[in-house]
Parts: sequence; structure tokens; C-alpha cells
Amino acid sequence: MFAAQIISSKKIIGYMLFAYVLGTGSIYSQKIPSWDKAVLPQSIANGYFLDVFFLPTNQQFGWACGFDGHIAITTDGGNVWNASIIQGKPFLESIHFVDSKHGFTSGPGGVYRTIDGGISWTNITSFTNMSQIWGCYFVDKDNGMYVGGGCNGSAQVFVRTTDGGNSWSVFESYEDESGLADLILYDKNGLGYAVSSGLLWQTQNGGVSWNVFASIAGPRAWAEEITHFKSSFLTPFSGDDCFGGIRNYGGANFTTDNGKTWNQFTTNKSMFGSFLIDEKKGWICGDQAEVLYTSNSGKVWTKINCGLNNANIDDIWFVNDSLGWAAGQGIFKFSYIDLPVSFIKATPKPFCFGDTVKLSVSDDFENVIWNIGGNTGNSSFVTKNTTVIAKAFHKPTCRTISDTLIIEYNPPVQAQLNVGKDTVLCGNDDLIISVDGKYEELLWFDGDKANKRLFNKQTNPSGFYVDVFDSLKCSRRLNIPSITWSNAPTPLIKLAGKQILCNADSTQLMAPSGFVSYTWNTGETQSSIYVREAGRYYVRLIDSLGCEVFSDTITIEKVDLDNYLSASVSGKKILEFDSTVIGGNSCIELTFTNKNAISNYILDLPFIRRNIEFSMPMSQFPIFIKPLDSLKLNICFSPDSIGIWRDTIIFRDTCSSLIFPLIGYGKPFIADELTKCTIDLKTSIISNRFASVFDIRPHPFEGSGVLIAHQDIGIRSIELLDIYGRTFPMDIHRSTLDYHLNTNCPSGVYIPLIHTSFGIVQLHPLLIIR
Repeated sequence: MFAAQIISSKKIIGYMLFAYVLGTGSIYSQKIPSWDKAVLPQSIANGYFLDVFFLPTNQQFGWACGFDGHIAITTDGGNVWNASIIQGKPFLESIHFVDSKHGFTSGPGGVYRTIDGGISWTNITSFTNMSQIWGCYFVDKDNGMYVGGGCNGSAQVFVRTTDGGNSWSVFESYEDESGLADLILYDKNGLGYAVSSGLLWQTQNGGVSWNVFASIAGPRAWAEEITHFKSSFLTPFSGDDCFGGIRNYGGANFTTDNGKTWNQFTTNKSMFGSFLIDEKKGWICGDQAEVLYTSNSGKVWTKINCGLNNANIDDIWFVNDSLGWAAGQGIFKFSYIDLPVSFIKATPKPFCFGDTVKLSVSDDFENVIWNIGGNTGNSSFVTKNTTVIAKAFHKPTCRTISDTLIIEYNPPVQAQLNVGKDTVLCGNDDLIISVDGKYEELLWFDGDKANKRLFNKQTNPSGFYVDVFDSLKCSRRLNIPSITWSNAPTPLIKLAGKQILCNADSTQLMAPSGFVSYTWNTGETQSSIYVREAGRYYVRLIDSLGCEVFSDTITIEKVDLDNYLSASVSGKKILEFDSTVIGGNSCIELTFTNKNAISNYILDLPFIRRNIEFSMPMSQFPIFIKPLDSLKLNICFSPDSIGIWRDTIIFRDTCSSLIFPLIGYGKPFIADELTKCTIDLKTSIISNRFASVFDIRPHPFEGSGVLIAHQDIGIRSIELLDIYGRTFPMDIHRSTLDYHLNTNCPSGVYIPLIHTSFGIVQLHPLLIIR
């Protein structure tokens, strides 16, 4: 049997070279060793795995076993993993397959066999003390072994089958406190090796019998794995006793001379798995991601655990020089990955002036520090030309690297709006807006692409925009300024008079106020004019924006008629009567003349708006006035209360009416007499209407109340006169036309005397009740 055949198919791959050479660099200048956790089915996603195995003849097939009967299965080289859970959820420590269908797994939970690639399992355990069962190994689907025991005074037990587990034979040995854990068989009738605490074992007859082959350096510490390549063995250990109970101490032993000499490595972690690449290169693994590699037979170990995230690792396997697997708190894939040459990603170019460029790094990075803003997470932003440097920790390679990116903005599009000098326009004006300068294309707010546009008051573009683009599609928005069009409606001329004139008539035309200038079509420049001729009249106006606007047109007509009647009161246009005492009257005489030399004029009943204070005898109308004759009529004023009275009297004529405003002044009637009681009583009557000018409330009066004045007549004071002729003053306080009153007079009947600017006003008796 030649050397290449004396290789464990469980833990070595002697026909492959391992590319990563620690200490001298990598042949892949940008390749970094890294571990990546595999995605497992939900049912076993949180499982703890204790052994991993890939089929040497077809390493697309792989399996892992662990606690709770969990079996992970892949048939595509680890891209996808499936799950199987053995009934009873046994504790499984070792798994081994002889082809893609036939396999075995063992541990303190028993020994199980599958014939369908691990989907279903059959219990083939024969050993009564299952707690001591550990590793298994099969040469083919019929011939194989499982081992265990050796601690607490028990024997080391080698259990062998030649019929696939239907029957078993047992070989026992007694080495003090040396727990038997793992084995390798190269031939069903030939060479094999096993490991127990501090010892190597050998068989020459396919496992029928075993003897101690070599002692391992150090104490008899728990050794869970055996790997072998030619004369080299690599075994991990945990703790310092048969069970490996101390979890903060462990290491590995490496021999290249079949156990005669050993290179021992120790660490503060328990170590459980090992794998040999060749005589000098190998891997070991243990708690808290303690995964190490040696290229010089264990003299120097280098930690390679990037991506394991401090997980406990119980076993390790390599498919080839750049692909491996680790099992423990999850299943992890080893590979070489590219160290990123650059990792800052930016918003796609071009970088246009005014844009904000977002810079980002992928989630593979953390602890990112930017030179443009410190530690701002995995993204940052720039708005100007700059050189960006980012330093970040690359999680897949566990390395801190930096990257530089130069941000250069394209200059702004060299274009501008031409809207002319005047942005205040008159209502009918048009506005031309053009886009000048250098640009590739443009787009108006409404989708138009012309470089020149015509706007008016109805299409006012105020507040809108034009986007201009250069050859790189960088854009710049040109905002259209506010454009003001005069918004004055067509002014309307108001007519203050008649629209149809007689010969001697005139009428007033008034334009609206608020304009800067007025020019009538008559040439006059006032805001209002008087016209005496028929015609069409309008006015040209200039508003505050300097815009010209024309009013509507009003038509004045004229008839060839004259008024027949004339009236005069010494040339007065307002009839103002002398002051008149209440109850008295005063009159003004009007002279009326018929100017017609041919016909009589009939003077009809005039119109007086109120016809109360001012009046004319109505029975005398109508009155006939002979041609060119005159007559005199009186209009009289008789006030019924003090104050100023106004009215209007209108006499109708042929063309226009004669209108006279009327004004009269009413004054009080004052009486000064000596009473029978020899009291000098002076009274003043200010109204003889049915409704009184003053009213005191409430009545009866309880000491306080209010005086209501129906006319605004100045009150100076108020007194109360009792039946004995005594007077008592009242306190008064004015509020608008009302007066608030207070008195301390005793109960009784009193005459209120109100002192006004016209004299004393006597009211009805007032009853006071206390």
C-alpha cells in the first residue's frame, strides 16, 4: 500500500495544495481568508453542530451533526443546506459517509445509519452504556466501528461491525483515565488509528484488536479528534483531564515522526477539532472562534477567524486549498475573498452643479470615518468639488482599509433668461422671454422647448421656470421673475345729473378716482367735467403703473326745450328760515315767473319730502301763471321741538325741476311767572310733540335709574321739586344719550326739573319709593 493511499479520507486531502502561506503572504495579492455563516433551514438554524464531513470522492455532498439530533445536509457543495432531525433528538458527536447514500452518525445519543443520504435514520446501537459512545468511522457500508469509554475507571471500548450494524463485536482495553474519542480506518482488515486522552492507538487487523501506538505530549487531556498524514498526526485537546472539563484551557499537539516528538501549542480556549493539509500544514479549532493555522508542523500558529463572530467551533474540514467548513454555533464556509480596491460608491455621474452627491459604503463595512464629516455612518454627502477619503472596517476580511474618491462637479449651464427691462406691463402688453447663453436643450415649465416665448396677461408665466441642459444632461433651473400686468377694470363714468339736456341745462360726468392723470375727449384734464352739449364722452386715464386705460363711453342727448318757470328769493338757492319758537311759525316769500310769452304755465303741487315742519297751503294748487306774469307764494316753517330742521321742496318744470333746500331752527318757549305761592317759576318748553324728549326710568323710582334723552340736548343739572317747594339735586353721569341718576330723597312725589342750554324742562311727576 503506497503512501498516497495511507491518508485519512476523514481529515486530510493529501492530493491538493493549500494556497495560503502565512508569514510569506498570499499568491492572491488581493485575496483574504474569511469565514461566512451558512444559511440553514429554520428548524436547525439555531443548532449547535459538533462534526462536519464532506465526501472525498464527491465533495458536493456534505453533512454535519450535533445536539438535539440535528443533521444538516448539502448536495451542491454547501450552497443550499437541508435539515433532518433524528427522532428522540439524540446527542450526536461524529458523522461519516462512505458514499452519497450510506452514512453513520454516533455520540452519547446512540449510533444511527442512513441509506438515503441522511434524510431518514435507523438506530443501530448495541452498547448498553451509551453515555460513553463518541466517534465512528466506516470503510464501506458494511465495515466500520464506533468507540468510547475510558473515563471514571471504565474500559476503552472499540465496537466493530461487518454487516452494517446488524451485529457487533467488542474489543476492550484498560488505560487509566484516557477517554477514547475518535478513530480512522484505512482498510476493513488492515491499518487504523484512534485517539484517547494522551494516547494514540493502532490496529493492524481492521479494528479487531488495538494497542497503544504512542503517547501524546502533556497530561492525559481530552482529545476529541485525530488527523493523520503519512507520519504526521495533529490532535487537539481540551482541559487537563479525561473529560476536558476545564473550558478555559486547551491546545494542540503536532508530530511528524509518528508520535516520537511533539510540538505542543496551548491557549486559554478549549480546542476540539483539527484538520491536516499535508505533513506540515494544518488547522485546529475550539471555543470563542479560536481557529488557527500552521504551516510548520505546529511551531507557529496564526489565528484565522474573520467572520466567525466569536462563535464556538467544534470541528473543521477542508474540501480543497481554498474552500473549507467549520461547525459549532452554526456552519461556516471558508474561502478567499477579494479585498476591495475601492469601496466608496457615489451617485451616478455626471455630478451637476448644485446637486448633492450621496456617498455610501455597503453593509460589509462598519465604523466608517469620512474626512468630510467624521464618523457619520455608512453614508455622507458633498455639494462641491472635493477629495473624499473614507476609512472603514471591512467585516468579511476583518481589515480596516481606506479609499479615496475625487468629486468634480460640472460647471453650471451658462444660460440666462432675457425678460427685458420692464416687468411691470399694461393689461394689453405682450412679453417676450428668451433663453440666452450656451446650452444643449431646454424645457419650459409647460413642456415647450422653444428658446423664445410670447406671453400675455392671460398666460402670465410669473413664478414658473425654464430648465436648461448641457451635453451631459446637467440641468439648471432659471426661475422666471414676477411679472405684473395692470389689473384695472374698464373705468365707468358716473353721471351726476340728467342724460337728456334741455337748452339751458348742464350735467356732470365723473371719472373714477385713484388715477394719476385724466384726459377727456373734450380736452379737459379734471377728474370730473360739466357738459352742456349732446355727444359721446369718454376719458383717457393713466394708472399708478403708468398704463393707459380708457373709460366706457357715455352718450348725452339734448332736446330743444327751455324751462318756462323761474323762481327766486333774492338770488338765494337755499331757503334758510329765522329761528322760530316752538308753536310759532315764520315764512319766506318765493316769486315765480312764467317766461313763456305765449302760453299759461300751470304750477302743480310741489313735492316736500317730510311736509311737517315746512309746508305750503296745498289747496291753492294748481296755479295758473299768465305769459310773462309773476306771482308770490309763501313757504312756512313751524317747529314742534327745538333743534335744526331740514327738508327739500321741488317744483316741476318743462325740462328740469326747481329744487330748494330748506333749513329752520326751532327754539324753546320760555314762560316766567309768579305762582300763587309767590314762587317765581320759570319754565321752558322744548317740544310739544306727543312723544316726550326726556323719560325717567323706572317708575316708581327707587333711588337710582336712568334718564333717556330722545334728542341730543345738553343737560347741565337735574333737580327734584317736592310739594313744599323744596329742591333736591340728583347725581347724573352721562353715557351716550342716556344719563345715570342717583338721589337720596325720601319717599314721595317730586317734579323733575331738567336744566338745559335752552332753559328748564319740567317733566311729569315722579314717585320715589324707599
